[in-house]
Amino acid sequence: MSRVNHLSYSAIVTFLNNQVEFQKRYIAKIYDNPKTPSLVVGTSFHKAMETFYDKDGGDVQAAIEAGLEEMSYVS
Repeated sequence: MSRVNHLSYSAIVTFLNNQVEFQKRYIAKIYDNPKTPSLVVGTSFHKAMETFYDKDGGDVQAAIEAGLEEMSYVS
């Protein structure tokens, strides 16, 4: 079982309201939230920018491919 190193306000409120949900979200790291289109696009853009700035000289094609690959993980 994993250990919680930090408790946020929302974690404490979740624990007080629903200990099973706290266990799932903060201990087991199981999230039930579906990915929204905005989240998918934002995550893909972030991955593309990360790839672009990690490469020597900024490889645009590699960044685009990384962003599209990230989008392909959506089920």
